[in-house]
Amino acid sequence: MPPIILVFFLVLIPASQQYPFSLESLNDQIINEEVIEYMLENSIRSSRTRRVPDEKKIYRCGRRIHSYVFAVCGKACESNTEVNIASKCCREECTDDFIRKQCCP
Repeated sequence: MPPIILVFFLVLIPASQQYPFSLESLNDQIINEEVIEYMLENSIRSSRTRRVPDEKKIYRCGRRIHSYVFAVCGKACESNTEVNIASKCCREECTDDFIRKQCCP
């Protein structure tokens, strides 16, 4: 019998049977951690402004405001004022006139 197989039978098999390792308890622990993480995610409130529009008002955030400015002005915003239209339009409804006054030359 080759020596490597002999080592396998004499050392590794008895050692693996003495090692107190249970896959079932490990799986239970992983599932418990996932449940706790899921419950914590649901209990934490978002600190961002709400991005879901009301029935009548349309809020534009991120890429939507960029596309909206292109649609109204035909090019990127060239604002000379201190008004941050991205924050304003994400919090409240912005009209075409507001965008024209702030961005279009």
